[in-house]
Amino acid sequence: MSKTIDEYVRLRKTLGLKAFAHEHASPVLWGIGILGELSEDGERGEAQTFLASIHGKTEERAIHRRIWPIRQEPDGPRLKYIRLGRSAQNDVVLPDYAISHVHCGFDRTEAGRVVIFDLDSHNGTWVGDYRLAPYEERPLEVEDEVVLGRYQFEFLDSRTFLERVENLYVLTFT
Repeated sequence: MSKTIDEYVRLRKTLGLKAFAHEHASPVLWGIGILGELSEDGERGEAQTFLASIHGKTEERAIHRRIWPIRQEPDGPRLKYIRLGRSAQNDVVLPDYAISHVHCGFDRTEAGRVVIFDLDSHNGTWVGDYRLAPYEERPLEVEDEVVLGRYQFEFLDSRTFLERVENLYVLTFT
């Protein structure tokens, strides 16, 4: 479930640094904006939603400053990787028709790096300007731009996320 960065800063104040870090240390997708417009696609027999265009103005709307932790949820699927999609049966849920029911996955390499892979999504998984082929893995770097369907994110590892929360905490409460 996503929260705003302000909610995380308040949690940091309530829990204290050590407890907050213990409970919320995970890589995250930090919402930046929404790209493009949706249309209906009747080519597959049933009307399916697809991304008509990602060119043009970026909208911030409800995604801006929202954080989606990349971690397995207790009631999520029991898989070897973390799954993101529109369906409630995913670990990370983005309930929008630009996101496939099962859109992409996240895993860790033996060295501990986070990799993302597309699960044959309808509107694609992008890292920077590169669209991943279905099931292609791509390592993520801190502050990489990730676009899922029409949602634009910044990837942060757990250390960078905790640092940003702490910096905002200091600015807000000291």
